[in-house]
Amino acid sequence: MKCFYHQEKDAVATCQQCGKAVCRDCVVTIDGNKQYCPDCLQLIIESQKKTLASIKWRLIFFGVFFVLGLILSAINGSYGALIACAIIGWLPIAYFYSKGAPDPYVPVSLEGAGQLAFFKLIVNAILGFIAVIRGIIDYNSFNKIIASNTEVYNDVISRR
Repeated sequence: MKCFYHQEKDAVATCQQCGKAVCRDCVVTIDGNKQYCPDCLQLIIESQKKTLASIKWRLIFFGVFFVLGLILSAINGSYGALIACAIIGWLPIAYFYSKGAPDPYVPVSLEGAGQLAFFKLIVNAILGFIAVIRGIIDYNSFNKIIASNTEVYNDVISRR
């Protein structure tokens, strides 16, 4: 089998995503054992950047509302505004992280669907601060992963 990109070279692996045969110069190994072609690695990096941007904007949204809550609390002299603004601010990132969680039950009526949505709202409002912490950690680790993958991609492209 020959390399998809270099017809004169023998392939040493196949891309796990698209199945293209790749030679030693083109193969990209991520996480120790996952092998990709340069095109698929570029798509992975783009997907990682979209996820990073999504986390970033949700964290910015939280930051804006948290600062607004601090200002309102300073003006009013109570912590109610701070708590309300923090909860409103962390809801988008909490929903971002909870969207893959299984539902506790499948609603069979419109009322049941409303109860499920309300349940998710309450859970996200209560546990949202954990999502903010996780968002900050993920943002930092995604930055490192994207930088590493981009470096690997640039190295592979320079060998071609």
